[in-house]
Order: sequence, then structure tokens, then C-alpha cells
Amino acid sequence: MSAKYTNPQPEPDSDAVTAPSASRNRIYGVILFAMLGIILCVLVGIAELAARYQGQQDIDTRIAAQEKLVSTNATYNLTLMEGFAGHEDEVMDHLVTRNEIPQTYRPYLETGRLPFKSPIININSLGHRGPEFDIVKGENVFRILVYGGSFVWGTGALRDNQTVSGHLQEMLNAQPGNSVRYEVFNCGQSSYNSTQGAIYLLIEGIYLSPDLVIFIDGVNDAGLGHTNLPAGYPFLFDQINALMTGKSDDALKPLDEVFTLEGELDYLKKRRSLVWQWGRSELAKRFMQLAGNVKDSARKFQQSEYTTVEEIAIRHFNNVRSARALGREYGFEVIAGVQPVPVHFKPLHPQEQDCITVFRQRFFDRLNWWDQNYLQYANLVAEMCEEVEIPFVDLVRVYENNSDQLYIDDCHVNSNGYQAVAQSLYEFASSKSLLPDARK
Repeated sequence: MSAKYTNPQPEPDSDAVTAPSASRNRIYGVILFAMLGIILCVLVGIAELAARYQGQQDIDTRIAAQEKLVSTNATYNLTLMEGFAGHEDEVMDHLVTRNEIPQTYRPYLETGRLPFKSPIININSLGHRGPEFDIVKGENVFRILVYGGSFVWGTGALRDNQTVSGHLQEMLNAQPGNSVRYEVFNCGQSSYNSTQGAIYLLIEGIYLSPDLVIFIDGVNDAGLGHTNLPAGYPFLFDQINALMTGKSDDALKPLDEVFTLEGELDYLKKRRSLVWQWGRSELAKRFMQLAGNVKDSARKFQQSEYTTVEEIAIRHFNNVRSARALGREYGFEVIAGVQPVPVHFKPLHPQEQDCITVFRQRFFDRLNWWDQNYLQYANLVAEMCEEVEIPFVDLVRVYENNSDQLYIDDCHVNSNGYQAVAQSLYEFASSKSLLPDARK
């Protein structure tokens, strides 16, 4: 049987069959990928624009609150405050002059004001608020140095003689039958805490031959309670660092902006325009916030995450004890006190209540810390001072029965407020026989 011949069929070319399909799939894939990319870019763009818009709204909200603060806060629009009625022109001169005083970086102290002269505010050659004086103490002179922050420096005191030091000097020298002449030097510096005060006394004060040194601290020490900085660090650490290094951007504002609400408002308005600059991804910032941005976590206010009340009180006490040790070496006495704040004891005047309400919107963390911890902090300092017999004057209650308008913001007062503190210091020092005429 002969074999049947069959014509072999060619094997199908698999490459030839699948090539058009694979090519199409690749094209479809590229198109799909491109479409997905475009969609993703659109979504990211929308999210970015939404984030920028929200950032714009946030800044607008802050600007509105700040404008309200500038228009209602006594420190920067004191003409609205009843405590300054009749002194409107003087108030504006004080505000303008205060912002003109130059500042500089000072080793060990971080910041300080430079010499300045005006009809209402004067900074002498040592950087103290007040007139020039002879560094060498004259005969029959009893010299007092008062250390502290802006409360001692006299924010709200329109003239040099309306500060705690100015009032105290006038009271002492007005007493009939004085056997000595009193000199009271204002060694207060804005933002200083008790650590800087103790250093200030060590590197300068002891050479002024004081007979009595008074420390009035509190707000700037306690100001670290809602931060992650250890007790004793300068309160305006970032701004001081910017001043020291000469660096300044939208994250580290120079001190001349930090110390005025107008400067803060101007900064916010500039920051608003930066929201819309490409390259500053608001979306990325939002992701950082969701991951636990420091500013957001600070709003949660969990005290365990921050410097404790005890740490702040112990640091404050140790600074006072160091000052007392210097006093024993150089022959002067020391008085310590914690400055008052309006959230405790004082019956608030309606204008003061309005002012505190506004400040709670801007400094929620700080005022919240005061509400919960300031009295405990002050009591701890008082107890530790009394244990080692350091004279401690109770200034936290100094306005306890005074319903007049004294506070001009959340921690500073007008001339009447500073006079009340000076009166309390005078009576305390006399009762403790710390003044020469009281020793007779």
C-alpha cells in the first residue's frame, strides 16, 4: 500500500499572531498609565489647591483674630483702657518709643537692649531701663537691684518712674527721717527668666555693690511648661537663636517682630502670600501634621509630654538660692517673689476680662497651663524658699482685693498695678528688717 501523501500545513507563527495584540496591549497600557497619571496629577493638584486654600483660610482666621487683638489689646492700643484715660497721647508715644529701642545679642544672657534716650523711656549704658548712675556706690546709699522679665522692665509703664523699681525708689526716699538715700535699679529685661536673672547678677550685678536684690519671676519660667524645652531655657529660644546667628526667615522671626503685635500681624499677611508660591507644598505640610506635627501636638496639651511643674519650680528655686549664695559672699540680702497673673485671685474688671478672652484665643496653651499649674508652681517655689529661710514675698495675691482695671494684657499691668507691687515689696522688706531704717 502506497503511503498517502499529505501536504503539510505550515505551523502558525506565534510571534506573527501575537505581535499586533501585544503591541496594542502595550499602547493601551501606556494610555491607561498616562490617564491614571493625569488623573492622579489632577487629584493631587486639586488636593494641593484645597490645602493651599485651607491654609489661606487658616491664615485669614489668624489675621482676623490678630487684627482684633491689635484693636482691643491694651498693650498696643492702650487708649481703649480705662486705666489710661487722659493719657492717650502719652500712650502712643510710649508704644512708638518702645519699638524703637535697639536690641542686641548678649553672651550668657542671649538678649539685651542698647543705650537709648527719649523723653519717656531711657536705657542707660548698662542696658537698664532708667537714668544713668554712678557705678561706684556713694556714701550713705542703700542700693537695690530688681531682676525679672518684662513685668519688671515695665511693659505698660508709660514712663521710667512708673515701673516697680521707679515706684519703689520714690516710696523709699519719701519716708520722713530717712538716714540713707535709696537707689533702686531696674535690671528687668523682656523675656528673661530666673536663670537669666541669676546669670545677670553674677556677671554684672555683684559689681554694683547692692545691699538688697529682688527677684520677681514667674511668667517666663512657667512659659516653658507647654513646650518641650527644659526648665531654665530662654523663653524665646528660636528667636534668640535667629538673632545670634543672623538668620531670619518665615520660621524664625526677628525679635523686633516677636515683641509687637503689629509685627506679628505684618508677618501673617506676608505669610498669606507665601501660601500660593509653588514649591512650598501645603499638601506635604498637611501630611506632616497628620504624622504628628509639633504645632498640632502642642494643641492637644498633654502635660506629661512637657516640662513639669516641679522641674520649673526647682529650677526657679535653685536660681534664687544661687543668688542668695552670691549675697552671702558679697554682702547683700535677697528677696524672691512670683509675679501675679490675671487668671488667679484678682476680681477682673470688664475690660480685663475682655482682654483675657482675646488672649486665650492666641495663647491657649500658656493660659491653660496657668489655669492648671501656676498656683502649684508658685507655692512650690515659696515652700522651698521658706525651708532654707530665703525671704519670699507673696505677689501672686497682690491684686486679690482690687477690682480696678490694672492688667493691660495677659501678664502686664499699668502704673497703678506696678505701684501696688512696689508697695507690697516695701512693706515686706520693712517687716523683715531688710531696710536700714527698719533695723533701728
